[in-house]
Amino acid sequence: MWTRNPQGVRKAMILHSTTWAQLGTLRSLVLDDTVTALPLIVGFGGINAAGRSSDHQAFRRLIMDALASSERTRTIKQIGALTGMGTEPSPTDSQAYHILNNTLIRRIHKDWFDPDHVPLHRLGYTKDPVSIWLNPLQAPNPIPFGWRTGRKENRQTEYIIEAGEILKPSAKKLSVQAAGMAPTGFRPDMFYPSRNHPRTLQLALFALSDCWLSSGLEWHQIKQHIAPNQVAVFAGSSIGQMDNLGFGGMLKSALVGKRTTSKHLPLGYPQMPADFGNAYVLGSLGRSGANMGACASFLYNLHHAVDGIQEGRYKIAVVGGADCPITPEVIEGFRAMGALAEDQGLRELDGLSDSDTPDYRRTSRPFGVNCGFTIGESSQYVILMEDHLAVELGATVYGSIPTVASHADGGKRSISTPGAGNYLTVAQAAASIHDLLGKDVLAHETIVQAHGTSTPQNRVTESDVLSRVAQTFGVRKWAVCAVKSQLGHSQGTAGGDQLAISLGTFASQITPGIQTTDAVAPDVVQDGLDFVFKSREQRVSAALINAKGFGGNNSTAAILSPEATARLLKSRHGEINFLGSDGVQALQERYRHKIDGGNIEILYNYGQSIVEGPDLGITAKSISVPGFGAEMPLDHAKTKYPDLINTKAPSQE
Repeated sequence: MWTRNPQGVRKAMILHSTTWAQLGTLRSLVLDDTVTALPLIVGFGGINAAGRSSDHQAFRRLIMDALASSERTRTIKQIGALTGMGTEPSPTDSQAYHILNNTLIRRIHKDWFDPDHVPLHRLGYTKDPVSIWLNPLQAPNPIPFGWRTGRKENRQTEYIIEAGEILKPSAKKLSVQAAGMAPTGFRPDMFYPSRNHPRTLQLALFALSDCWLSSGLEWHQIKQHIAPNQVAVFAGSSIGQMDNLGFGGMLKSALVGKRTTSKHLPLGYPQMPADFGNAYVLGSLGRSGANMGACASFLYNLHHAVDGIQEGRYKIAVVGGADCPITPEVIEGFRAMGALAEDQGLRELDGLSDSDTPDYRRTSRPFGVNCGFTIGESSQYVILMEDHLAVELGATVYGSIPTVASHADGGKRSISTPGAGNYLTVAQAAASIHDLLGKDVLAHETIVQAHGTSTPQNRVTESDVLSRVAQTFGVRKWAVCAVKSQLGHSQGTAGGDQLAISLGTFASQITPGIQTTDAVAPDVVQDGLDFVFKSREQRVSAALINAKGFGGNNSTAAILSPEATARLLKSRHGEINFLGSDGVQALQERYRHKIDGGNIEILYNYGQSIVEGPDLGITAKSISVPGFGAEMPLDHAKTKYPDLINTKAPSQE
């Protein structure tokens, strides 16, 4: 039976009458080459401007207007525990206001940087020589061109700079003042030895830990069921490691009188969210990598994982992303492109005077009259598992992913403008839902988690894509959401935000509204579409997650609810308890209790469980790795090219 709680979002599917031992027997009946494994979502977690993803806490923050009083209180307490703002049983009105006001899109907090005073240098000129006094140890070495030494007094030396160009230290106020920041006070580096990790990797470790611990799965047990080559980790960062501990520090350390360290370069690499997961959380020797597709990067990595499970290469795949682009440099880069919502543009939209302060909560207005997107930060991870293994392990199932479609745009007039590729991806994902669940489910029980950046160009181009596909499949009112309205645009990780929120929608049957947009803009295509502005209850069995990125990168994923997934798998596995086994549920509850009490746990196994060459068992047929229950076969050529094996060259005949 399908049970739901519109306020609680914890309920999932309860399909009974089959024991886990019986399910193991059923598994043996379907393992053959004609069956394609269905990738099941058995864990998810992360952090964004709404809070943590596990237990659907971030989702509930987005739908506060639709929650019962008890659920609002629970959500506030969870955010307070995450940020160190308190875990009181009944927060006062002022405490609740403070906690909520430090989430979602808001004015940039000084914990990130001061948007009113961003240090820079301005170019100037002098008509006459300039004299400065320095300790010789503080002077540039070698002396720059145009400098000469003069008098010496009290261990100071006069340096005379000839007339000409000079750089004068200065500061500026940014014209972009808002961002989608993680809850103020959230400090993941306080809960593990961060060793000068960039913020991107701090959030990645928290997100992967949140994902894994909230799943109730134990990695050492999973390893007993797989070979080393049957696990994969695909995760990356598209733009986010530009803070002073990543690439940003490498580029500007010398300009601010500091040294470049050995950490700046390697920790800035975009694949580090995957590498950290392999090295310090899982200890995985499996497939690893990061597929970059600008703002579609999360879905590009998801595509790799889904394909690998469907093709039988992996039994489990971890997919993630982490982007922390809230730095002056990144913001100024997008501002120069005219892509961000600037204060003056917001004033003009709302009819404010030059002295008025814009509403920083409403800087992002997808599909409404808007003036640019709002930058955000996020890290999100999901665990995918092939359906047979998930059933065998008694995992909690939050949904499934039958299809991820990715396409380029082809020929372009400008590298940053959208093209034709998104029509292909949305159509394929929609067709997948249509074929698996039927026309009625696609038309009435499917929501679209739109890319929805809040730019004038996106509102026109994406609405046309969605409208064309909707009408093609006979859909009259496709519910369209856009979570960037409250979270901001977390760049390559944005698809992870959309996925996590979709799982919350499945669990609660509440569709989150585009609450910052009052009405659809006149140039938005609306045929076949129903833009959801206020959170509402509706039956949701599937979601389309859409992502578009600079350069012509497009990807759309079809996500099915637990209920829809169970209907599809009933013929394979019988009726399944998708809430998970008793042991899995016990571990989930233990983690929930800890983190709700402010006890944040981050998995960071630095220098532990190291496997080296002598530990491996290597034969001509397979390799065994300590901790894994199955050996990795070495018969790749025999399985891939059976018709080419043992063929001889003409000279050998």
